[in-house]
Amino acid sequence: MPQYAFIPFVLTNHAKERMKLRRITASMIAHTLADPHKIHDSDDSTKYIRFTNRREVHVVAFYNPNQKKWIIKSTWVRGENDSAILKLLYGVTDWLQRLFKS
Repeated sequence: MPQYAFIPFVLTNHAKERMKLRRITASMIAHTLADPHKIHDSDDSTKYIRFTNRREVHVVAFYNPNQKKWIIKSTWVRGENDSAILKLLYGVTDWLQRLFKS
């Protein structure tokens, strides 16, 4: 099994939603973190970029030493739009969940 499969990370809710909308797998995130082609640092996080299967995967993350895990804040594929059908489906699902929690 590839070594990037063992990169420990936690996804924020935002990152989980973006993964679904953008057809990004956990394996793609782990591979991008473990072996990025480009890295851009900012004050509170780092953007890791990797070209995978003709897709430019971007992962914004920071390492939490207390948890000994990466925290994934967001992810996307450059040049690809979110799926309109999935966006609508998740919007309706979210609305229904809020409706029934009330």
